Amino acid sequence: MQIMNENKKLTKENKTEPEAEKTAKTRKPFLKKVLKKGSYHGTTAVGITAIAIAIVILLNLLVGQLPSSVQQLDLTGNKIYSISDVTVNYIAGLQNNIHLIMLSDGANTDNRIRKFVKNYVALSDKITAEEIDTLLHPTVLSTYSCETNTLVVVNSDTGKFTTIPYEDTSDSLILESIDSSTYQYYEAEFDADGEITSAVSYVTGDFSHTIYTLSGHDESDLSDAATAAITKDNLNINSDGLNLLQAGSIPDDCDLIMIYKPTSDLADDELSMLLDYMQNGGKLMIVLSRGDLTNFNTLLADYGYAVQNGVVGDTAAFYQAYASSYGYYCFDMTYTRSNEMTQNISTDILALYPVGLLDTTPIRDTITTESFLTTSSNGGFLYGSDGTQTSGSYILGAYATEDDARLTVFTNPYIVDDSVVEAYPSFGNLTVFMNALTANFSDIQNLNIPSKSLSEESYNTVSNYGVWFFLYVFALPLATFFGGLIFWSKRRKR
Repeated sequence: MQIMNENKKLTKENKTEPEAEKTAKTRKPFLKKVLKKGSYHGTTAVGITAIAIAIVILLNLLVGQLPSSVQQLDLTGNKIYSISDVTVNYIAGLQNNIHLIMLSDGANTDNRIRKFVKNYVALSDKITAEEIDTLLHPTVLSTYSCETNTLVVVNSDTGKFTTIPYEDTSDSLILESIDSSTYQYYEAEFDADGEITSAVSYVTGDFSHTIYTLSGHDESDLSDAATAAITKDNLNINSDGLNLLQAGSIPDDCDLIMIYKPTSDLADDELSMLLDYMQNGGKLMIVLSRGDLTNFNTLLADYGYAVQNGVVGDTAAFYQAYASSYGYYCFDMTYTRSNEMTQNISTDILALYPVGLLDTTPIRDTITTESFLTTSSNGGFLYGSDGTQTSGSYILGAYATEDDARLTVFTNPYIVDDSVVEAYPSFGNLTVFMNALTANFSDIQNLNIPSKSLSEESYNTVSNYGVWFFLYVFALPLATFFGGLIFWSKRRKR
């Protein structure tokens, strides 16, 4: 019995041993497979991580080579670091090498100026810049005949240079104004774009044109806005005025005569001198303020334009917001962008109590005429000095040419009035005026670039701060957290 039990035990043990071996053999390949699979995924993960790190490093290196204008977005309210299309197009045709030198004590240039200069340099490989500490290198001030806190613009090919102060009340990168209540100066505008481009134009050009303003007919002074724009285009204005009866002739260095809002008529002798001047290739630009000046009207009639005695309005294009003050006499002038005077304008051009012109036959068939500002085709009318009202399309801006001679006329007395230009800086009034002026000179390009206000918003604040704060501090972290939670939950249920 005992022997049987031992045999049974041996049989059971003999039977169990092969099963154990079988189980072990079954487990070995499984564990090997699991380990192999785990090793594969681990190697893959390491490889992917290495590739991701390499891509990040490569992208970082590539982005580091981009210009600062691309790396850094201009989040200022008035886009003071952004460069105008006028400058971009001008610099694209730059032939000379330009060097910008920022001079300041301890190399402490205003960060706004430094950043803008970096963006400017990025426009072309022909432009370079450096910053010089005037405390360490004081002789640089005598070299360029300037004071510290100045930007020097140098034509590296010719050595011609000009200087722009960092801050002042006029002709500087940062324009100051005075507070009428405190009598303290404050930073009002940032004009780096316009001033630097004007300086580049000056050092690369070889021109000297002088504009004389006619006097003796109760003319108005040329507006500050127009004067500043003319100076930026490197044109000289003779501030003494030209009285033809006193001078007896037109100066030899006169390249253009500006007649700005005369309120009394030309003498017969003055009319003769101006007509002779025009027939000899002269250039004349007139801004009318009234239509009842006989000799002025004769001058314009000879060149193909009949001045109407009255005020022009427009029932189709008037500004309804100002109808209670100006009626139909404050309106948006009509123009086509195909004309050289208006091709770079896409905004309103405001007219206020303009005089009207109609086409007439020029005194000589060698004279050609073209209008570039008019009333609308269906809303224009003339309220005559006799109280009559006549519907029609009236000319508000035009020019006539004959060989080298050129006569330009605006009938809107407020075309570049400071009140209009300052109140509506986005309107095209100053641009069309300067386009018409610079069209008289083949070597001058209109570089009218408006300055940007510093008083409306702080230059270093971010627009819509609350929105960005909520996005980065709450929305993105919460979205990341809940997205990860949902992803984890789905994976766990598999």
